[in-house]
This record gives sequence, structure tokens and C-alpha cells, in this order.
Amino acid sequence: MPALELDDGSYLSEITAICEYLEEKTPKPPMIGSTPEQRAECRMWTRRVDLNICEPLANGYRFGEALKFFQNRIPCAPEASPGLKKIAADRIRWLDGQMAGKQFLCGTRFTLADMLLYCWIDFATRSGSRWMPPTPTSPHGLRASASGPR
Repeated sequence: MPALELDDGSYLSEITAICEYLEEKTPKPPMIGSTPEQRAECRMWTRRVDLNICEPLANGYRFGEALKFFQNRIPCAPEASPGLKKIAADRIRWLDGQMAGKQFLCGTRFTLADMLLYCWIDFATRSGSRWMPPTPTSPHGLRASASGPR
């Protein structure tokens, strides 16, 4: 689990909370947004990516390839692994449709939502998780996120 130790010795965990904290401490360049509208759009896409792609990918991996590591640590449902990966693959296809005409999830802005998506797709691909990666023609896929802001 990601954690950030703060100056007072306390810890902050959860990716979105850490990134929002860092953005408030150092707002330039913005990874969430500079206006209420930009921040809302980024939070919307971050939540969609997290719930629809990252969660199914993570649990599909935990209950599949990493079952031996997790089975005595958390409740696991190995029979759910293929279905969870199928959900993630379906949501990637849905996301590709949503990306039509856009460079990044929030249009021309490279944001926390893109970073989250890229990291999870990269992890799933590198970990040997058997799932359907983005299509080569994906307007987002790994290429757009890996290249960062243009």
C-alpha cells in the first residue's frame, strides 16, 4: 500500500489522497487541476478509472496469479479472477470509446487520472496478469500516458 510520511511523522495512505495532498503543497504543475471545473473533471475520471479498471485488475491479479501470496492474508475468490479481468478489459474498450478525439482523459491535460490508468495497465502487463491489454489503435493506451504531456 502506498504511504507518505508527513513532516509531523504521521502517515497518509491511498493514492488519490496522497496526490491531492501533494498538489495542495506544490500546485505547479497541476496534476489534478487549477480550477474547480478542472479538478472536478479529473476527480470524475480518476474515480471511473479506479472503480472500473484498477479495482477489477487488482483483484483479478490477487485472486489469480498472486493467489499464493494473498490467500492467507485476505479473503480471496479465485473463481472470480477471470471475470474481474474480463470486466477490466471491457472497461478499457469503453474508455477507448470515451477517448475519441481526446489526447488524454481530461482532453489536453495530462492528469492524475492518466497517471493512475497508465500505472495499473503497466503493472497488469508487466506482472504477467492474463488480461486483454489496450488495442494498438487505442487513443490512450500506454503510448499516450507514457509520453506524458505534450
